[in-house]
Amino acid sequence: MALKVVTMAEMRLEVLLEAERTGMSVTEVCRRYGISRQTYYRYRSRYLAEGLEGLDDRSRRPLVPAHQIPADLEAQIVEMRKEHPRSGARRIRSELVRAGIDPPVVSTIHQVLRRNGLVAATKKRKFVARHDACRSSLRPSRDGILTADQERDQERAPRQHRIRAPQREEPSHCKGSLRRAGRI
Repeated sequence: MALKVVTMAEMRLEVLLEAERTGMSVTEVCRRYGISRQTYYRYRSRYLAEGLEGLDDRSRRPLVPAHQIPADLEAQIVEMRKEHPRSGARRIRSELVRAGIDPPVVSTIHQVLRRNGLVAATKKRKFVARHDACRSSLRPSRDGILTADQERDQERAPRQHRIRAPQREEPSHCKGSLRRAGRI
């Protein structure tokens, strides 16, 4: 016996016709074929609107990528930059708001300008930790008192760069208990 090739559209049509042919409820047909009632009604509405072609598989790809701005808005941004070469992304965004247009965020406008060659590419700056730049300010004065600026820098500095208070010599009778506590 030869196998019959059945397309997905034909299988979906079979599901739709099953309820009318057998007199079963939609819920029972859906349970039998392992689909939800929402799927059944989606197939039904597509079949009534488009016929058998409406039951073919459809692409799930979005019509417009979510991360892409409309082409006319991008053209408007490029045109604004060409009219005013010194305007940056922030200024262009504020001008779009004034014109009554719902603009994208500043970083997106900057990407548009970069993509169209209207902004010079810059090198990424090397990160310099703040505590390296102000390490000298973390040294206490001769009398051991920190100024307000030094205290602020002390709070912001990582632990290994913080100033430690000078260790006092503990009385000899305390050394045993401090050693057991792990503080010496």
